[in-house]
Amino acid sequence: MTTGGSNTFLGHQITMPSVAATSTTAGNNTNNKVIVADGSGNQRIYAHSNGCVGVGLGNNQIPQNRFEINSSAAGIVAGTTGLRFRNFTNTNYSTAAPTTNRRVLTVNNVGDVILVDDVVGTVSGTTFTSTCGTNNFVPKSTGSSSMVCSQIFDDGTSVGIGTTSNFGFISGTTPGTLFQSGTGGVGNGTFKLDVNGVTRSVAFWASSDEKFKKDIKAINNSLEVIQKLDGKTYLWNKQGNKELGFDDGLHSGFIAQELEKVMPHLVATDEKGNKAVNYMELMPYLVEAIKEQQIQINDLKNQLIESFRNQNQELITLTNTKIISVSPNPSKDVISVSFNIEKSVQNAKLEVYDLKGNLLSSLNVKERDANLARTFQKDNFGIGIYIVSLMINGKSIDAKKIIFE
Repeated sequence: MTTGGSNTFLGHQITMPSVAATSTTAGNNTNNKVIVADGSGNQRIYAHSNGCVGVGLGNNQIPQNRFEINSSAAGIVAGTTGLRFRNFTNTNYSTAAPTTNRRVLTVNNVGDVILVDDVVGTVSGTTFTSTCGTNNFVPKSTGSSSMVCSQIFDDGTSVGIGTTSNFGFISGTTPGTLFQSGTGGVGNGTFKLDVNGVTRSVAFWASSDEKFKKDIKAINNSLEVIQKLDGKTYLWNKQGNKELGFDDGLHSGFIAQELEKVMPHLVATDEKGNKAVNYMELMPYLVEAIKEQQIQINDLKNQLIESFRNQNQELITLTNTKIISVSPNPSKDVISVSFNIEKSVQNAKLEVYDLKGNLLSSLNVKERDANLARTFQKDNFGIGIYIVSLMINGKSIDAKKIIFE
């Protein structure tokens, strides 16, 4: 073979290399490709100049991997898988057709690729057995040579941890299907993850980007909605629901049936009628309710300030009518109260109250001057804490705490 071109050899068309093969030169040009085809012009093997080889890819289909096989039935012998190892030694071989996907490739301790059953197999002299016979459960090692069912259930659509064999829902229906009570929320669909038991995580992030959303509207009357809810404390009914992995601790939350009457879009129901609450989406209502309540508080505060100003205009102008000092305080004997009263004041008193608001003493003050004083003796009150108030025109304008020991 010294020239390029196409020839037929034993019924196959071969593209010949364009340069001669010698002891030091390859028998083909890197700008060329080698094609093996049948007598009808169907390409069977395609070695491309990109360094990749394809088998059964179809005419002029350039392989993109180092070795690429078309495993579809088209163009190859029907019933084949695309790649088959002949004379494979398998100590667990059975002539019966497998009823499940029970054959796996593995590597022994010397690096040989061997075929074993995933239920019963021998690797490096150790026999592994599996007692996990429930469909869709992930097996796990017990630390010896046996495999048992783990807590993880995976049916290809949803994953359950600690659930029953049918994903914790009635058989004959789609596992984990949700029936939404209202509109919005999670909607109809399936649980991607269902856990029977307590979960723990360092953090949880929920997708909330604006570009993922539409029909965005403000939450109105949130305080009115929140006032219709009743929070409860409760214990789980472990005895009647052993398969759900409930704990013994005290919990707080909402009763789903009660919440459903007020906020149906936060309650979902499964095939068995069990209800679940979306607590996370309750938070925006709480935020808006607090904001509404703060507006009401600010309005009320402004009303009270305005009302006080209207009713106590004459007191507001008394900037120097006040209690100056209380000393010594605390005292084991006598306490002196110093105060100022402006000349425009009509009526002035010093009154002493206990912490329950009971009036214990009332002294009229006729003087109008700065640095006035009155004394109070422990014998008249006893040990305790009291409030002395400067009353001007029947209203308290200043107050101090006094302590007798």
